[in-house]
Amino acid sequence: MLRKTRHGAWLEVDDARVRGPIVLQGEVNGQDGDAAVVEIVRFPESGDENPEGKLLAALGPPGSPDVETRKVLLREGIEETFSEAVQQEVERVAQSVDPSSTQGREDLREVDLLTIDPADARDRDDAIWVRELDEGYEAWVAIADVAAYVQTGTALDDEARIRGFSLYLPDRAVPMLPATLSSKLCSLEKDEDRLCMALWMKFDDRGRRTRTRLCEAIMRSKATLSYRQVAVGMKWSSEPGEPLEAG
Repeated sequence: MLRKTRHGAWLEVDDARVRGPIVLQGEVNGQDGDAAVVEIVRFPESGDENPEGKLLAALGPPGSPDVETRKVLLREGIEETFSEAVQQEVERVAQSVDPSSTQGREDLREVDLLTIDPADARDRDDAIWVRELDEGYEAWVAIADVAAYVQTGTALDDEARIRGFSLYLPDRAVPMLPATLSSKLCSLEKDEDRLCMALWMKFDDRGRRTRTRLCEAIMRSKATLSYRQVAVGMKWSSEPGEPLEAG
């Protein structure tokens, strides 16, 4: 927390890994009591002296969701934005990969695959289709083919490895991949052609898997459903929900 008096300014540290308070040098903007980001410029060897630093940013009063979220992201070294190199690569990939291309892929666009996600989902990365047979069932499970867009050793691949996953917070999401991929080209949106990896499975009447086949494919989702819609539609829940709608 930033502290300012007529005698000087310092930061009261809320990270147990860092010795404080940190005495601030140079111009100090922001208000007394603000959460702040400081760069340490001198860390004394003696325990009798305080570290010295310079103010990088005043975040605002602590306690608000925005400020507390920004503190967590900064503390953990999580970047919300992507570098220019990554953005340029995404633009190049988006122009070079045709999501409607069937070359070397099985065409599943006539299969009634659909997605089931939380109602507030920002992206839809898997889809399912099931059909009852005389003796058992067959099913397709498809997942967005991210590897069609993210090539090994590229800036985009390196950034995805560093991030590891998409982070969902109360007031925002920090995606592993730029939105052009995560929320568009690699999101299995209804009535849109999408590249995918697909697994076909056959089950006997006791639910035992008897056959499987994996392939690269192209699909077109026929419906975008929420968990509640499915639960109500299948009569697993009596809670009211949005009606089921297929494409």
